[in-house]
Amino acid sequence: QEAGVQASDLVLSEGMMTGLHLRSPTLIVLDEGVLRKSALPISDRAAERRRIADAARVLIKALPATDLDDLGRRTVEDVLKRMSEAKNPSELDEVTPGFARRVARNRWVQGIFGRQQGPAVTELVDAIAAAESFQPTSAFEGVVDPAALKLSEVHDAFGNGGWVLSTPTRTSFTRAHTQPMYYAELPEMSVVVDMPAGCDPCAPPKSITGARMYHAGQLLASWKPEQGLTADHDEWRKVVPARGKGIGRNAVSQFMPPHVVVTALNGDIDRLISEGGELIPPHDGSSAEAERFLIQSAKALPDAAHLDLVGEYLFTYVYDSPDSRHPFLIGNKRDKGDIHQTSAQTISAVTGGMMRGDCDDLAELYQAIAERQGRTTQVISLPAHAACCWADKKDDGAWHVFILQTGPAVEFSDPSLPVALEKAYKSFDDSETFDPNGLSLSLRFSDENTRSHWRLSWRIFEKPEYARVMIDVQKDWHFQTYQRGIAKMLKLIADGDTDNANYRELSGLYTYTGQYDLAARYHRMAVENTKEPLSRLYENVELVGQLFEGKHDDEARALAIDLIEKQIPDNMEQLGASAVQVGAELCSALKDHANDLAVRTIQTCMLGYMDKRIDRIGTWLNSSEFKEDAWENSSDFQKWRRLTQLFAATGIEALKEAGQDALPLDETLQGVATSVQQWLNNIAFRDLDEPDEAMMRYASAAEYYSAILGQDRFTALLEKAEVPITGDHDHKDRIGGLAQLNLDLPWILISVPYWHGRLTDLFERQRETLKPEEVVRIGRHIEEAYATCTKLGIEHPIIDHQYHLSRLIVAMIAQDAAVVRERLHVVADKNDKRLRDDTAQWLGDAARFVPLEWYRQILGLWKEELNYKPKYFWIAWRAALNHAPRHALMVGEMAASEFKDDPAFTEEYDFMKSVLEQPAKDAAAKERAGKGR
Repeated sequence: QEAGVQASDLVLSEGMMTGLHLRSPTLIVLDEGVLRKSALPISDRAAERRRIADAARVLIKALPATDLDDLGRRTVEDVLKRMSEAKNPSELDEVTPGFARRVARNRWVQGIFGRQQGPAVTELVDAIAAAESFQPTSAFEGVVDPAALKLSEVHDAFGNGGWVLSTPTRTSFTRAHTQPMYYAELPEMSVVVDMPAGCDPCAPPKSITGARMYHAGQLLASWKPEQGLTADHDEWRKVVPARGKGIGRNAVSQFMPPHVVVTALNGDIDRLISEGGELIPPHDGSSAEAERFLIQSAKALPDAAHLDLVGEYLFTYVYDSPDSRHPFLIGNKRDKGDIHQTSAQTISAVTGGMMRGDCDDLAELYQAIAERQGRTTQVISLPAHAACCWADKKDDGAWHVFILQTGPAVEFSDPSLPVALEKAYKSFDDSETFDPNGLSLSLRFSDENTRSHWRLSWRIFEKPEYARVMIDVQKDWHFQTYQRGIAKMLKLIADGDTDNANYRELSGLYTYTGQYDLAARYHRMAVENTKEPLSRLYENVELVGQLFEGKHDDEARALAIDLIEKQIPDNMEQLGASAVQVGAELCSALKDHANDLAVRTIQTCMLGYMDKRIDRIGTWLNSSEFKEDAWENSSDFQKWRRLTQLFAATGIEALKEAGQDALPLDETLQGVATSVQQWLNNIAFRDLDEPDEAMMRYASAAEYYSAILGQDRFTALLEKAEVPITGDHDHKDRIGGLAQLNLDLPWILISVPYWHGRLTDLFERQRETLKPEEVVRIGRHIEEAYATCTKLGIEHPIIDHQYHLSRLIVAMIAQDAAVVRERLHVVADKNDKRLRDDTAQWLGDAARFVPLEWYRQILGLWKEELNYKPKYFWIAWRAALNHAPRHALMVGEMAASEFKDDPAFTEEYDFMKSVLEQPAKDAAAKERAGKGR
C-alpha cells in the first residue's frame, strides 16, 4: 500500500512458481521480501541456432570418411539435421530435436567421428551448450537488497525453460512436469524443486531439499527426503484418471500412481519419485551402475503400475541402428535395423537420465527389473512387437497377466491362466492364432544381438521349475544339440509329465533331425492329449506337414481333408479373423504336395473373407475419406495390412503351383487372381513404411505376373525391359491391368528380392538336379539389380541381406573361394545374428549340389573367418534335411573335433552318425552309380 501498487498487480510465490499468471506483475511479494520488475535487454538467439546448423553441416560433409555404411550415414545425417530445430519436423518422428541435442552433448557424436573430426565435434557440442544455456526473459529483484533476492523467467534458444528463484534461505526453480510417453491425456503439470541457498538453479540439481507437483495451482504431491512422497489419492485421481483416451479398458490396476519426476531446467531427469521411494536414473554404462539401477528400480517400483513409470519417463522410443556394427546409431522410420539390446546395453545408452531403444529393448529391461523382484517373467513375441509378461494369482482367485511394453501397461484376468493369457495375446491382434500350448516367446542365448522366437506351453508362467527346464531345452535348440533336448523331453515324459506340449516339443526335435516317423508319432500323442478344439486344430495343421515330410501322403491328405471339411468349419465362428492365418499355415504344409487341397483351403478359410475386405480397403484408400494417420498407426489397419499381404502371398503360391492352364477351369483360382490383382493395384504399394520397401512389393507383383502368364513368357518380357534411370518414382500411383505390367517391368528388373526368390527356388528341397549355368545367370541379374539400386539411392537392410545370401549361394555353386571368403568376412564384421544364422543355413541347404572336396574348403573358410560355435550343427542338420548326409557328417565331425572340450558336441556327432550313416552310404552308392553311367 505504501508503494501505491494495486492488489491485482501482485502474484504470490506459489502462483508464480507454478506458472499461474494473473497478469503481468510489477511487484511480487514473497515471505523473504518484495521484488520489483527490472528491465532486460532484448536478446535474439537465432544466431545460436544457426551456429548449431552450421556445425552439423560440417560433420555431415565429413560422413563419407567414416566407416559407416550408406544407411548408417543417412541416420546420422538425419539426427544432425534435427539439432538446430525447435520443434519436430513431423509429429510422427520419434527423435525430437531436444533428444538429438541431448545425445550430442553426451558423447554420441564423438563415438561416430572420433578424433578425426575433433574440432568439428567440439564446435557442435559447444554450440549446443551455448544455445541451451538459460537467459532471463523477465526478471525481478529485491526492493531492499537486489543482490539477495532474485526471480527470473529463463529460456534457452529453443523456448525451453521455467522460473528460477534465489533468496537468502533457498534456491528454487519450476518447469513443466515431464510428459509421460504413453499417456497423452495427462494434463499439464508443473514441478517446483527446492535446493539449499546458493545453488545455481540453471545447473543440474546436486542437493534437493524438496519437490512439489501442481496442477492449475493445486498441490497434488509433495516430497521431502525425510518424509518420502505424500499425495491425496482421491485428488490425484480427479486429475490423473487411471482410464483415459488412448489408454484402453485394459490398463493395469492403479495405472499412473502418484509420482513426481524431478528434472533439471533443461529436461535432464534427476530422479523419479513414487510412494515406493526414489529412483535415480543410471549415470553411466558401468556394470556397477547398471546393477545399482536395477536393484533400486525393483525396490522403488513394487508393482506393474509403478514399473510402467520407467517406460513412461526414463526411456524414449527410437528405431534401431541399420548397421549392426554400430548399434549405438539411432535409426529412423526409413532407415532402421532390428537389434535387441541387453538390459546392460540399454542402460549404457543413458543420456541425461533417459535410456533409449525400441519395444524389445524396453521389454528386456523390464524383465531384468522384475526378475530382481522374484517374478517369473518372459519376453513375449507379438505381431511386430515384443513385451515383458508375467502372471500372478491374486486373492480374488483369478490369474492376472501383466504386460509391460512400449505402450500403456495392461492387465488381464481370468480364473483360468490359459484364458487370461489368451485375452492378453489376442488384445494385440485378434487375427493371430492363439494356442496356449505354443505361446510365442522371445529368448536370447550366446549374447547374440537379436533374440530368437520360440513356442512353449502356458505352464512356463505358472511353474518356475518347468520354465527353467523348457528354456534349457530351447538352449539345445539354439546350439542344435538336439539329442540332449530329446533326452530331456523323454525323461520329463517318463517321469510322469505327459502334458501335450511336451509331446509337441519332442515331435519338433525329431522333425529337425529328419526323423519324421518319430515326429509324427509324438505329434499324434500331443493331439490325443489335447482337449481344447482350437489347439487340436492347430496341432493337426502342423501334423499334416510332418506326415508329408515322412512320405505318409495318404494319411496327410486324409487329415487335411478332415481339417478343410470339418475341423475348420466347425470352429469358424471361434476362429474369426484368425481363420486366415490358419488357412495360410495349412497351405504352407500342403505346398509341393497337394495344391488341389491348398486351393480348397483358400476357398474355405480365406477367399470369401478377404476379397470383400480387399475391395473395401482399396475403395477407402482411393476416396476422399482416406486418412494417412489412421492407415499408418491404427492397430486395426495394421492387422488388415498384414492379413491382406498374407492372403496375397498364399494365393500367388497356389496360382503358381496350379499353372496358368488351370486358371480358366477353377473358380477359386479366378477369385484369387482377381483379389490379388486388386491388392496389387490398391493396397500393396500403400502398405509400405518406406519407399525402398517397394522392391519387395515388385517381387510379389512379378510372382503374380509369372503365375498368370507363365514363367517363360514373363521372363521373355522382363528380359526386354530397360532399367529405370532415376529413383524418383511414385510407386503408389498405379493404373492396373496390362498397362501396369509394362510400367512394373523396369522395377521388377532391378528388384533384388525378386531375383533372390528366383535363385532360392532352384534349391527347394524336392529338386534333385541343378543347372549351375542357371545359378550363374540369375547371379548376374542380382549383381546388376543391386548396382542399379545403389546408383538410384534405393537402399534397405533387407535388400543388403538378400544380396549377401545370393552372392554367397552363387559363389558356392561357381566354386569361387574368394567370394565365399569375402561373404563370410562380411558376416564376421557385421556380427548380426540373422545374417549369421541365414548364412549358416545356406551353407547347409545348398550342400547337396556342392562337391565334397570343395565343400571341405568352404568349411575351412567358415572356420577361418567365423568359427562360430552355435551354428556348426545348424549347418550340419540343414545339410542332412536337404538330402546331403555326407556333407552333414563332414560338418559334424569338424564341430566335434573343433570343440572337443564340449561333450554336447561329441554326443551330437555320435547321434548324427546313428541317424545318417545309412543315408550317407546310400548317397555315396547313388553317386558312384551315376558316375558309372
